[in-house]
Amino acid sequence: MPKRSVQQRAGYRGEAFVDKAVSDAGHVWNDTKRDFAVDGQIEFVDVDREVTGVAVLAQVKGTEVGFRGETATGFKFTCKRSSRLVLRAT
Repeated sequence: MPKRSVQQRAGYRGEAFVDKAVSDAGHVWNDTKRDFAVDGQIEFVDVDREVTGVAVLAQVKGTEVGFRGETATGFKFTCKRSSRLVLRAT
């Protein structure tokens, strides 16, 4: 039987986390079945619960060891001009 790697587990857990965080915020997460750098799309929903037609593509990164800047109460990430936007719910 094949084995599931630590990286695969972290990836699936990361995508499940984003799915729940987006849903909890009232928006829609659409995962992609073919993973070529884009893991899903977030569609934004307005205050009247109508889908706005505005969406962003997302690449999810997961880890089992945590991120630099992470504490028990939150997460800090300083963007540089060349960095991509990183979002994380706490």
